Amino acid sequence: MHEDTELACDVSPWGAAGFVNALTDVRNAGFAGIEAGIELVPLFEDRVHVLKEMLESEHLTLVTIRTALRTLSVGSAEEEGERCLNVARFLHGMGCKLLVIVPPPAAPESAEEEWLLFTNLLAEAGRRAAEFGVRVLAAPAQGSVVGTRSELERLTKAFPAKSLPLAVDAGFLANAGLPVAGFFKKYKVRLAHLYLSDMVLKPAKPASGKGAKGAKAKSKAKTASAPKVGINVARFLDAATAARYQGWVTVRLKATEVHKDAAGSAERAYRLAAEALDLV
Repeated sequence: MHEDTELACDVSPWGAAGFVNALTDVRNAGFAGIEAGIELVPLFEDRVHVLKEMLESEHLTLVTIRTALRTLSVGSAEEEGERCLNVARFLHGMGCKLLVIVPPPAAPESAEEEWLLFTNLLAEAGRRAAEFGVRVLAAPAQGSVVGTRSELERLTKAFPAKSLPLAVDAGFLANAGLPVAGFFKKYKVRLAHLYLSDMVLKPAKPASGKGAKGAKAKSKAKTASAPKVGINVARFLDAATAARYQGWVTVRLKATEVHKDAAGSAERAYRLAAEALDLV
């Protein structure tokens, strides 16, 4: 992987109340950056300097904010666009360059109307965010209006590559049945951000003793009967390397993993991704 590629962690699963702990957990794990959801903006929009000091103290970079659009209608599209613009202002204040937008949930009863509203929102948000030096990225996601191969192709045909870069999730590719190598070859000029979700993390080693042996045996039995799921991290990152990707890779942990063992799950996720990137 290119030397300019670094690992970030999405801190959304820690929640607003756990934000300070999240910074410590992800930095101790080895991550160089964080990504947050839109809920971070109202917490710090009037005290950006405080957030900057917090990140500097942990030697972390705010990479981007990821905002998922709500179902679009004629009445809600303008409001959603203004929310995106507010995030762009905040990112500008933080010195960040990327705003990731997740398409709205698909609404079959008004599919064409929602598609038109979404593409218009992307165009307008991209134009206005550029005034702050911020690039808008689209992040295809299952269950959204850009949740399949054909919908992704339709979106990319509607925008030139320079006008709409992509934030690509390994989990999305796996769930949508898109071959990794072929995808990166086809869309390499649009790649602006990468995600690793649906990673299968190795369980923490149990403490030594009789109880640990029982837990280990139980874990083995459970593993043997459970189907193997998740993404192939090495294959995804190898394809990114072949496509000459340079930039951030954000690891997205499941909320259940973070709630169970925040620091441990962050550490295991970092190790898995870093090994695939030859960072360790």
